[in-house]
Amino acid sequence: MFVCSASWNYLNKPLASANLQSPASPTDISCSAIERRGGHIVVGRQNRFMLRLGLASVMLSSLIHILQRGFRLFGDAAAAGNIPPPIYIQNTILLFPFLLWLAGGLLYRANETHRHIPLFASLVLLSSSLSVVVGGGSKAELHLAFFAAIAVIAHYERIRLVLVSALIVAAIQAAGLALYPGWLYESTEHGAGIWLLHTALLAVTVSAAVLQIRSKSKVQKALTSTENAASGLVHYFAAAHSSFVDFEPKTNFVAQRDEAPLLPGSSDAAVDGRDVQARQPVHQASNLERAMREFERQSANPSHPSSR
Repeated sequence: MFVCSASWNYLNKPLASANLQSPASPTDISCSAIERRGGHIVVGRQNRFMLRLGLASVMLSSLIHILQRGFRLFGDAAAAGNIPPPIYIQNTILLFPFLLWLAGGLLYRANETHRHIPLFASLVLLSSSLSVVVGGGSKAELHLAFFAAIAVIAHYERIRLVLVSALIVAAIQAAGLALYPGWLYESTEHGAGIWLLHTALLAVTVSAAVLQIRSKSKVQKALTSTENAASGLVHYFAAAHSSFVDFEPKTNFVAQRDEAPLLPGSSDAAVDGRDVQARQPVHQASNLERAMREFERQSANPSHPSSR
């Protein structure tokens, strides 16, 4: 198809970075093959982007620990009546995001589109947010790191992944409040009210992310429907143009036959056969009209994608 051949020139260069074998000729590539390759390229770029953000979050977490332990930038938790976690617990929480990021990086090195990379990238962001809260003296303001992590995870445009991440955040905060309130909240006086407030804000953040993902999915479906109709129309035009070019000599031959007298011995069947061949371009023109009507119908109803 013409659209597939034109798309190959755009996908050929980024295709080399996806560790995929390139076929011998662009004309041998179908539209479905190009779509699969394009999907692999998008997933690979998403994974690379998320792993970079995960590394940035790990570095930010380390910086928070250094500033709090060395300079008490966020205040003294013990002076405020809070009992911070032991140093070995803080070091474990600090090291855990880096180990998750390292595992995700190894998977990415083996296969850029590995199906477990989004999970590891999300866990890196969530664990880094926990490390920021614990390392920063359990300040309430630092809990915004959890909401930022949910917003970044929505970049994958996977509703299930966003919901699972939100449940993990809610479970972490509930466990911290029930077991060791001083590890996540700067004051032990905080009761269930602070957890309910954070859970409500988390629900609002997740709802906004889910609505955004669904809205973008609908727009993409509408654009895909219009693109399918346009590619079908291009195919019809190309086929009709080829038919006109093929039948033009036959039409000239029929015109010469009409001008010349009928030779003795020629049969009526032969004449009828030449008349049918002469009328075929007219049928091709009617096919063009039907194709244009079909394109107008599909463009008027973009919510029903056409099948290829």
